[in-house]
Order: sequence, then structure tokens, then C-alpha cells
Amino acid sequence: MMNLLGRCRNGLGWVWAGIRRHPITVGVVAVVLAAVGVMVSRVDLLEWRLMLPRERQDRADLREIGVAFQQYCEENKDCFPPATMTPEFGLPDLSAMKGFLSPRLVERITSKTKPRLCYLGYLLVDDNPALDLLAALQKQGTGADLRHDVVLDSTTYSVRYTIGNKILRIKQGMERFYIWEVMSAPGTMEKVRSNIPLLWEMPTADRPGGFVIFMDGHVEWTSYPGPFPMSENVVTMFRNFTNESGSVNTLANSPPLLDLARKICENAQPHFQRWNMVDGLRLSQCDSAPNVNAGNARGYRIVFGTNEIKTMRLSGTQVRRLRPEMEFVLFPDSDSPPNRMAIPWTALQGVKIVRQVYLGDGFGYRWYANANMGVEDDVRTKLALTGGDDRVTLLEDWANSSRQDDYSRNSALSRMARAGEPDKAAAFLENSLSHAESVRGGRSNDIGMLGRIPGERATRILLQLYRSSVMEDVQEATLSLVPPPFRVEAKEVYLAMLEHPEAWPEAFDTVAEFGWKDAEPIVQEACMSPLTVQVYRHAYAALRTLEGRPVTKELPEAAALIARLSIYSRWSVVEQLGEPKIAAAQNTLLHGGDAEASTVYLLDTIIAFTADLYAEHLGRSTFGRGGGPNYEDARRLFEQLPRETVVGVLEQLKGKIRDSAQAAYLEQLYAVAKSSPANSKIFDDKVLSELEMSALRQQSHLRELDVAAKMAAKTQH
Repeated sequence: MMNLLGRCRNGLGWVWAGIRRHPITVGVVAVVLAAVGVMVSRVDLLEWRLMLPRERQDRADLREIGVAFQQYCEENKDCFPPATMTPEFGLPDLSAMKGFLSPRLVERITSKTKPRLCYLGYLLVDDNPALDLLAALQKQGTGADLRHDVVLDSTTYSVRYTIGNKILRIKQGMERFYIWEVMSAPGTMEKVRSNIPLLWEMPTADRPGGFVIFMDGHVEWTSYPGPFPMSENVVTMFRNFTNESGSVNTLANSPPLLDLARKICENAQPHFQRWNMVDGLRLSQCDSAPNVNAGNARGYRIVFGTNEIKTMRLSGTQVRRLRPEMEFVLFPDSDSPPNRMAIPWTALQGVKIVRQVYLGDGFGYRWYANANMGVEDDVRTKLALTGGDDRVTLLEDWANSSRQDDYSRNSALSRMARAGEPDKAAAFLENSLSHAESVRGGRSNDIGMLGRIPGERATRILLQLYRSSVMEDVQEATLSLVPPPFRVEAKEVYLAMLEHPEAWPEAFDTVAEFGWKDAEPIVQEACMSPLTVQVYRHAYAALRTLEGRPVTKELPEAAALIARLSIYSRWSVVEQLGEPKIAAAQNTLLHGGDAEASTVYLLDTIIAFTADLYAEHLGRSTFGRGGGPNYEDARRLFEQLPRETVVGVLEQLKGKIRDSAQAAYLEQLYAVAKSSPANSKIFDDKVLSELEMSALRQQSHLRELDVAAKMAAKTQH
């Protein structure tokens, strides 16, 4: 023992002598500490990686399963086996694989002691299709058929694929969908196959990752969290999708709050779509048991997030992570009220103007939220929660806390007006104008916002600005008084606008709104000699009201919806409103009992967007995007209207319209409509197409002159 101690003492002496001869620098110490830190942080990974026998066996088992899959494909027209929905979800269908798997592999697939396998049987290359597939299957429940493609409805999927709205069953050769160049480099197909996962092991608490079989048959270890299929999104969704026994959590047997989580997501999703978040909201956590302690109360936590892609510094690989964006904690209303100050909230990332709020009571729970204030208000109102913190006070706080964000502030003030406090919203803007505060849009933004708020106070402020000596305020106030809500107190302004109908055709709508008989001569004059079809359409509706036969409210709304189909992508409008609303609008125009009004409104849409189409042809479209407006819906409806009514309206208008380009277009349209039989095509006539382009050339030039005339009229007014 003494000899050993002596050797240790001598060894330490040599070390000390070496240090004295070669002092250790700060850089060396930093490098050593960094290396030690990395080693300590990877202890959990190294610990299981040293278990080589089990690792070799797991890899070998999965490789053999991959071979069995390839053999199955050879005998089943290149199709991989289907997955199971019941009794345990997400495994290869053993009945279909009978004869391809050895008993040992069957035991491995169904094992409860080894890492659980996950096999879905669909073409999945990243998080988005996998999450959409799980969401669709959960809606369909245990009766879902996993032998065929899954068709996604518009409420399920967040991203459209080039293949359409389907998740395809995986087959050999599908890798071609991900090769965009026809003359690809040799080996491209094999490279793509090596990145499409087939089956993988689910990570566990003591095993941060698992082996993955890829389409080309190779097996590779993937750490968790990492790229698909070991991403947090997919693993979390799969665990929420299945219960402890492995069966599916459908709407009938899902955790108690999963249905409420869906309701929250449906009502909060539009807020995130406004900011062009492609992936939308994802459910990050939904407690199946009360895990939140707040005093004597225990609640359930629901967390949503959005996808965030991070690039790892060392490897350069991209990892998709779920960033928490909003959180709700629900306490059963049968329990004692929680101590709201004791609720442990999650730290949200990248969210501005967040506040912890008591939203109210509903669905058997007390709702508390930690989210963007707009999301909180949307969920509160759309789910009709009762009680909670005072809504108007919260909206005032939101408006005050977002003075440098015009969108958020205007949203808060609009909600305040809809909540029954328009005068408070108007007072806020009046105070802003008096202090000359600038919020990006500045004074113009404040005056424009006043035009969207009803009530006497907002009207009084706008009229004061209209009568002021500041020309900019007069113009902004005039523009703010044009759109609804119309104000009977501003009659003098609207009647002055009617003196320049080509600049303010919307002013005729106020005559129809309030039934001002003293404006009838001006309206009649506008109907007898209008500048454009747009002016005629507004004056026509006003005159019908004054004559006691008003156009029904549903018809202008239906025409506006058809106009939206002409302006925007038809798919986007259908997805937002649904086919039933569009069909109802078409039925109103065709069978609403007022063919004359339908003809006038549809003709206005066709005339307006024909000019924009030609402007697009010349490369100066007002829409700023390729393709131009698509007014095919309006044209087809116009052709289905009673031909005698169409001919009668065109005959009246062709001699009245003072715009020479529109008059020429109407003349030719009248000639074709009069000479063609009922229900025949009008707009596909070759002669009309040639004349249409000639008229459009004139109209395009006139539009430029018309814009200048309108600006001059507004300035003069």
C-alpha cells in the first residue's frame, strides 16, 4: 500500500512539473470543457448504443421484414401490404402477409416487450401528409379501409399536394412522383427510394430513436426528435391517435377533450391562415387526465403549435419542430374554481400580445387561455362561452397594447364595435386623431377605420372631418363614408356624391337604403344616360326601390359571390364557402323570380372583368398576377337566363351607355343574343370574340382616361 501511495505521489509530481513547464491556456481549458459537456450530454445515447447484441438483432429483424415486403410486392402487382386498423392500429396486416413472414418475425411485429413498430402503408415523405392521414383516419374511425387511397376533405388537410387531395397507397415505382426532371442523373430513382420510409420503431423513454426500413430495403437508425418519421409532430400525433392497448382513439373513444381541441383549432385556424402559415395549427398536447394543479383544482392542458424548421449547426440537416403558439387549460366546472395565479403556463414562442385570460364557461369546463388576444376572442365568441373576464376591457387593452400594429389595433376596435360599444371604439380613434398619432397608415388609417364603425359618435367625427378646411381630411372622410354602414346623418355628403356618379356609383346605394324621394330625379337621369354599366346597375337598384319594387337582398349577395369566383381562384372560394353556398347563389340568380335584375348584375360582372382580362393581355392587369380574372361562371349563368329578358336589357342599354367601348361591346352582344336560340352559347361565337377584342382595345384606353377623370372629380368635390 505504501508503495502504491508513493507511486501516486510521484505521478502527481510529474504532472505538476509538466504544467509548470507548459502552462495550460484558456483555449485548451475551453476545448476540454466543451468535449466533456458533449460527452455528458450524449451519455443516454451512448448507454443504449453499447447494447450491441440487441441492436444487431433489431436491425436484422427489420431487414428481414423489408425482404418480406419486397416478396409481397412481387406477387401483388407492386403493392405493399395494407396496414391494420383493428384490433391494433398501424401494423402490417398479418393475414395478407401470411406465407411471407416467419413465426419469429410475426412475434417481433406483435411483441409488447420490444419497441412498437409503426406501419401505415401509404406514400409518406414528411410530416404534412402523415399528420393529414392520421387526422383523416381518426375522423373515419375503425371502419376506415386501409387498402385504398384516402381522400382528404377540405377540413382535414392543411397542404395541397401535386397529386391532388389524396394520400396514395404505397407501391413500387411511386418514387417517380418526386423526380421533376425527365433526364435525371443515373441513380436518382434509387436515391429517392432510399428516402421513403416504410416501417419504423417508435422511440421510448430509454431509447431516443429507432430503426427505419426504407423503400429500397436498407435499414437505418434515426434519432428522436429528428426528421420524419422520428419528428415530434408525427410521434406525438401517433401516440394521441392510439390508446394504451394500441386501438384507435376515434371520436367515440377519444380522450375527453379531443373533440373540444378540434373545435378550438377550427375557430382559431383562420387567424393563422391570415399570416400565411402554410402548415396551420397542429395539436401538440391534449391531456387525457387532469395534470394541471392550480390551488385545489385540477385541469386539462391543450397546446397547439405551428411547424418550425431549424437547421442543425454541425450537420446542416433540417429538423422540423413544433413551436407552441397557444395554450388552453380547462377545469371541470363541478370542481372548486382554480387559483388562476397558480396556473403553470407554457412559454410560448414568437407570439406577440399574449395575455392569460379567463374566457368563460362552456361544455362543462372553465376555460383559461394563454394565447394571442385575437385567437382568445375568436374562440370565446364562436364557442359561445359565458362569463369570464370583461370582453370590452380586454379589447381596450388589446387596442392600447398594439398601437404600433395597425392590423391588430383595427381588429380590436372592430370587435369592440360588434360587442355593442361602437362609441368607445370611436372615442379611441378620436383621441388618436387629436394627438396626431401615426400607426403605419397614420391619420389616413384612423379616418378609414372610423368608416367601419357604426354609431352617432363615429358619424359626427367623420362629418367634422368632411367639413374641415384640410383637403386630405375631406378626401379621406368622403372615402370612409362610401362603404357600409351608411349614415342617414350624412345625407348632404351622399347627395353631393350623386352629382358625380361616375366617381361615386356606390352613393346610389344610400338612396335605396333610406328611400330618399328627393333624389329620384338624379337617379332617373343616371338610369337614362349612365356612363358605364356599373353606374347603371347601382342607379337601377335605387330606382327600383323608389318605385316600390326593390331588388331582393339575396340577389346582390348572390351576384357578389359570383363576382368573387371571377376575381379569385375558384378553388379558394369553394374551399372557404363550400359548394352548397355557390349552388344557392346560382339558383337565386337563375330561379329567384327576377330575371331582369339578374341580367343587369351579371352583365356588370362580365363587362368589368372583360376589361381586366384585356389589361392582363397587355401586361398591366390591376390584379397583379398571371392568368387574369376568370369570369366563366358569370358568362354561363348569363347564357342560361331567359333569352327574351337578356335581349330586352341589352336593347335598352346599348343606346344609353356613354362609354363608347362598352356601348360597342353591348351592341355586338345584343346582335349575337338576338340571333341565337334560347340556351345557346353567346360568348363562344367566333365573330363576337373578334369584335370583343376590338372593343376591349378601346375600353382599355378609356379605363386609363376614366381613372384620371374620377380623380379629378373627387378633387373637385
